[in-house]
Amino acid sequence: MGYDLPLTRTPSWRARRLYQADRLMQLYGFSPEEIAPEEEPNLTSRLDPKMSWALRNIHLFPIEVNTADYEELLRIPGIGLTFAQKIIRARRYGMISHQTLKKIGVYMKKSSPFLTCNGRYEGGNALSDIEKLKAMFSETCEPDINEELSMTHC
Repeated sequence: MGYDLPLTRTPSWRARRLYQADRLMQLYGFSPEEIAPEEEPNLTSRLDPKMSWALRNIHLFPIEVNTADYEELLRIPGIGLTFAQKIIRARRYGMISHQTLKKIGVYMKKSSPFLTCNGRYEGGNALSDIEKLKAMFSETCEPDINEELSMTHC
């Protein structure tokens, strides 16, 4: 017979998070368990999956960009495939500084709490205050005008 359930539209934030999670698995080497561990099996509307992973694994940070391998660089929020490749190439010519990362185009507001350059950390006390980091990187959900009101909350 089937189910008598009303058709509902997937909220746009959820579609975006599922896409991001898929890209992390396909291109960045994340496992499904890393993205949605048993203790937090749902994606959040407020934080992208990579940031959520970083905050759950704060003990792995900061990462030194001058010695990190490609896979480690990909784990830093704000550094994707292109920037990780640019960092690896730039290291051939000398040490990477925070200024070099800015010149490369790395979004330092997102990345700086999670990295060091030549042992220098510019993230303040961010790693000691997870709630502050969550608030700092929390995204607000903009309701899609085509979604029902019941689906516009985050």
